[in-house]
Amino acid sequence: MIGPDCRVGNSCKIQNNVSIYKGVTLEDEVFCGPSMVFTNIINPRAAIPRMNQVRQTLVKKGATIGANAMTLAF
Repeated sequence: MIGPDCRVGNSCKIQNNVSIYKGVTLEDEVFCGPSMVFTNIINPRAAIPRMNQVRQTLVKKGATIGANAMTLAF
């Protein structure tokens, strides 16, 4: 799943069960391992809309993010 306002560079490899949400940018040749997670809202809540709190996440060229890893944007 790739959400709105995302950028996926050339030659990226996105494995199964990876969701790329609003505000995530992958530069070229980034590898996202199976089931890794981008978390870009610091304090998510079900009943409180927080889409105005989305943090930008930049993954630089050639980075590797392993299986089941979680990224946190601060």
